[in-house]
Amino acid sequence: MAENRRLISNIKTFLLTGIVGWIVSLYTLWHRAKVQAGVDLGQAFCNINSKVNCDSIALSSFSSIGGFSVSLLGMIFFTIVTILALRTLRSVNQGFMGDLTRKLIMISSYVGILSSIALATLSLTVIGAFCLVCGIVYALCFSLFYSTRKISKDTSSIVKKERFSPSFLILSVSLISAQYLFQPLSESAARNALSLNSGEGIAPEFLKQVMSEYESGNSYEISPQKSPVEGSPKAKVTIVEFSDFECPHCAENHKHLPVVAKSFGEDVRIIYKNYPLDPACNSAGMHHKACLAAYAARCVFQKKGFDGFKKIQDYLFENQEFFDKKSIQEKVFSTGISKDDFEKCLDSNVIKQEIADEIELGKSLGLDSTPSIYVNGRFLKMGANPDVLQSVLKEILKK
Repeated sequence: MAENRRLISNIKTFLLTGIVGWIVSLYTLWHRAKVQAGVDLGQAFCNINSKVNCDSIALSSFSSIGGFSVSLLGMIFFTIVTILALRTLRSVNQGFMGDLTRKLIMISSYVGILSSIALATLSLTVIGAFCLVCGIVYALCFSLFYSTRKISKDTSSIVKKERFSPSFLILSVSLISAQYLFQPLSESAARNALSLNSGEGIAPEFLKQVMSEYESGNSYEISPQKSPVEGSPKAKVTIVEFSDFECPHCAENHKHLPVVAKSFGEDVRIIYKNYPLDPACNSAGMHHKACLAAYAARCVFQKKGFDGFKKIQDYLFENQEFFDKKSIQEKVFSTGISKDDFEKCLDSNVIKQEIADEIELGKSLGLDSTPSIYVNGRFLKMGANPDVLQSVLKEILKK
């Protein structure tokens, strides 16, 4: 009797883990949809710093497989776990354990734990950030593995052959297939999260809140120094972007920022500044190629001007998860810079000092993440959201 109660308890733990895992996966799916839509960047509770940052995971190209979000695949996995747990609970209450169900439970536990190890390793070594919510999913998968071993051991003497009824198979396939609806629904909801008014920007009440926070913030004098500048020196509005070439947020912002600025003609210019979250040149962060990328981009800018800088800037942001020293060098050489000139530039204290000055400037402003957007010397919260930025620029230029 005690053994049966223990078995039932383990199966219920397995079931509860499946349900909780599904809920957590749903949250990560919704979070990813919002971040990819440019909504609430940096606002989630799991964004603690550059190292523990769920937005970085959500924006990474590794957050999807074959067009399907990893979060969606997690929901499907935990749906299967829940179905198997319910079937196991029913059969054990009838005094037996189906052989096929037992095998599927074991397989699912191994899939869960191996996937968790692979994703955690990828997160830490390639993306360079860790997601707390993902960590909860990994812990749940380890719990599944532990519970499965206990269930398998306790049911070894009551295993019987089984057949799945057509109705059970239809129900299971229907439940699993239904999960595929969540991704397009979440993406659609995220796109409407800022209540866009027919493409005219963000809702008036939201804009009022953004402008209030912006105007009440501290104002700083941010000099261009030796940084690349895009736009007219006569511009009424200056945007200063602090970015990191390994930062997924920055790569996403790179797609929109120049487009928004150019839509205002000569009224808006951009100053590009570096804040590499790389211990090689900055005490903050855990990236390991960002300093080299910043040095290379600055070398190209120094020798080939803004057009050359834009070429390598585009390359670095578009290939940030794969670029290395060799590929950076090849791209630099393609701009017409010789190997000797590039090596001399990298060895130059001038370039390193320019980047160090920008890092110190960022620290003096209190930067703790990238991209950080300043408009006319004031920090703009959610400035990386193109709708927010465009609406704020319109308001400033009205005055």
